[in-house]
Amino acid sequence: MGKVNYRQHWDLGLERDSKFRNSTMIGELGILFMSIPNFLDWCSNNGIIIDPRICICHNEERGVHVVAKEVSIPLGDTLVRIPKDAVLSAKSCTLSNRIPFELHGRGAQLGLAFALYSEILLNKHASRWFGYLQSLPSVDLPLFWESDPRSRTSGKSHHLDPDAEDLLLWFRGTEVMKLLHKKDGDNQTVPESIDHYYHHTVLPIILQPDVRDGLSLEPDLAAFRKAYSLVSSRAFFLDSYHGLAMTPVADAFNHALENHVHIESEFFVCPECGSFRECEHDDDDDDHIRSSQWMDGTHDLYYEMVSNAEIQPNEEIFNTYGEGLCNAQLLVQYGFILDPNDNDVLSFDMNEILTLFSSHDVNSEVPLFEDADLISHNDLFKDSDLVSPHIHSPSKDTDFCIDSDGKISFQLWIFLLKHLCRGQDVSSWFRAEVLRTLIATQAILENIIRDDESYSTENGNVELDPARIAMLVEIAQAVVRLCEMRKSAIGYPDHVGENLGELLDVVPEDRRRFRLALSVLMVEHSILDSCRFKWLDFVATFGLDI
Repeated sequence: MGKVNYRQHWDLGLERDSKFRNSTMIGELGILFMSIPNFLDWCSNNGIIIDPRICICHNEERGVHVVAKEVSIPLGDTLVRIPKDAVLSAKSCTLSNRIPFELHGRGAQLGLAFALYSEILLNKHASRWFGYLQSLPSVDLPLFWESDPRSRTSGKSHHLDPDAEDLLLWFRGTEVMKLLHKKDGDNQTVPESIDHYYHHTVLPIILQPDVRDGLSLEPDLAAFRKAYSLVSSRAFFLDSYHGLAMTPVADAFNHALENHVHIESEFFVCPECGSFRECEHDDDDDDHIRSSQWMDGTHDLYYEMVSNAEIQPNEEIFNTYGEGLCNAQLLVQYGFILDPNDNDVLSFDMNEILTLFSSHDVNSEVPLFEDADLISHNDLFKDSDLVSPHIHSPSKDTDFCIDSDGKISFQLWIFLLKHLCRGQDVSSWFRAEVLRTLIATQAILENIIRDDESYSTENGNVELDPARIAMLVEIAQAVVRLCEMRKSAIGYPDHVGENLGELLDVVPEDRRRFRLALSVLMVEHSILDSCRFKWLDFVATFGLDI
């Protein structure tokens, strides 16, 4: 069957790290902090079964988290069972008959944000999730920093009051800013689509007299944005009935790439009633008819958190929300970053790369990267310290990238080669045997660098074609210029070249936003410097300088 055992993300599709996590409760939404014992009472009253070997905890440093008690837990144990009717979704909320339902994409996020927001607006006696809502933290996402008064320039020095600065300027040119400015099929950024949905879908329904009479709070755009932030950072994609849903207890597990638990559910349930068994809504020719022979007695009742690794006594228990999420994605969707994060990638669009070349050097044709013959050469770089055969940008808009180790993508290498051919016969460089020889030449030279030798035909090195070496040197020069150009184009315009580490050292811990912005910049600078120095070392092999 279609078992789902991972955290699903939509669109920008990211993790909560306790180092940056904000555990303040949503007072802005009229909800006060609720103690863990009261939350556990709510769980018990709603049929949520929590293994006695684990404990849900809360403190100022780590926020809400889950730890093992003084026993080890083996692989394959079910630690939490969450009744399907205990999750909060657009299908299960009080206004379910009015909220438009979408299974996938941003529409699913917006629909769930509406469902969550509508329950928050109800008084505590009207929402069956009131006890759960009180356990939710406030989530601070850069999606809304531009509209937040705290992000506006205060006239004070950023050293004294950094969170009052226009913080998004510190993200200028970074991968974070690219995600914030990315537009969907309706030509809207995420904040624009959220605001549009609020004004054109949420308000018309909320302001209907029979709905408004049951509300205890007045509708407010800022509060809806906070509900969206909770959905972005905490929701799970469960099955074909609920789709995206707020899942009590499951969302208490923090993230780690080397996780201990995952959520399990059967995706192919009835989209009308949620049943995993055969039901009245099944068609005779339905390809996904459920059958009781697959049932173990729990699939139709619960979603489960299951251990996928041994858990040591007193160890914090982590889930994972995705194995390939870079810091830009984490920050935009979850409000935190990881240091280090091996998934970090810097991307370049075609126009950005073409600024390296004068107009008469630009070739109009672009290599077809889907060409099987061309792609077959990428594995020749599998042992390279300079080029990675497999990198993709987080946005999937471009394959021109630098990874966290400072390696450029195979596609970027090919693109630079094509535009460095100038007036030469471009096709001659892209003949299979010529391209393979050029890549082999780079591999030989990289081996010389690894062995700390200098290039010479007199010390046993293979004599190499000078034309190929000259082309590789030109590629190296282009990569160095590209890194320098990007580094000068990111960050706060008035502080380019400033020592970010020293600046971060003097920023107080409570200036969380500014510290995040500086940390993102430092990571991107580090990647660019790593890439630049590698290619400088490569050119220095020939006794050359750039």
